[in-house]
Amino acid sequence: MSSQNKPRISVLLPTRQRTALLHRMLETLVATAEDPSTIEVALRIDDDDVETQAYIEHWSDKGLPGKLGGLSCVVGPKLRGYADVPTFINDAAKIASSDLMIVINDDVVFETLDWERLLVETAAAYP
Repeated sequence: MSSQNKPRISVLLPTRQRTALLHRMLETLVATAEDPSTIEVALRIDDDDVETQAYIEHWSDKGLPGKLGGLSCVVGPKLRGYADVPTFINDAAKIASSDLMIVINDDVVFETLDWERLLVETAAAYP
């Protein structure tokens, strides 16, 4: 099946000042995906998080662009931290463009090969 016919997946990710973990997560996501071009990552970061904003600004220097189907970011006010994670996830969902969305943390390490194919197959089994 070509990339054009595969369902797209949006990975929703609130993150704050943990760019090393974010980078590791993105590297393992790409390395284990059967077709990373079907996956977009939608980040939600705080407006005072200059570290993560700089990481996103220099995304093209990271060696991952062109492999993922996209990386988008919404910047919003710093709220109450973990108490507002649902708000952060909703913010990321608003900029996501896929029908199938998953929520992860920046400390996730993808280890299962072809994980996105397994996710799509599982989702299809429960319409």
